[in-house]
Amino acid sequence: MNAHNAGIVTPLLWGRHMGSTGRIPEEAPLRSPARQLAVSAALIGALALSGCAGTAGESTEGLHGQWLLVAGADKAGAIGLGHSDVTLSIDGEIGGGSTACNNYTIDLTGGPGAVEIAAIENTGMICVPLNIMETERRYLAALATVTAAELAGDELRLTTDDIELRFVAWSNDVET
Repeated sequence: MNAHNAGIVTPLLWGRHMGSTGRIPEEAPLRSPARQLAVSAALIGALALSGCAGTAGESTEGLHGQWLLVAGADKAGAIGLGHSDVTLSIDGEIGGGSTACNNYTIDLTGGPGAVEIAAIENTGMICVPLNIMETERRYLAALATVTAAELAGDELRLTTDDIELRFVAWSNDVET
């Protein structure tokens, strides 16, 4: 018996690859932990080497920067964040962040204006309390369907007709 027919839904776990539809194809290969670690290290390295020049919203590179999700809504209503930090870092056509439980990476084209987010991959930890997993599932599903990005000062809005993800510029730099 697999997880789906056992009543346990894990559509975004185990590092599966999502297409632009936001759904995981059944034939999607599982990603090895070593590959997930390598992808995460490459993203962190790219962001570190870029120096994150400029602040989000002022960058000539469009959506470049580090963002913290402050509100989100999908067809079901508000996405509960609780005390979870959901982040998004964008450097060119590569992005990723934390869903408060797992790390994820994305491919991004376009923006500001029309955008396409594809190739969403995430690590596969199961987290408690389980509401964190629900936040992750809804956030990544919403992110996969985004078609527009709007910058206004230090705020980034990613939207479709029935989805809105609102971020503020954020830095995880530790001052010494």
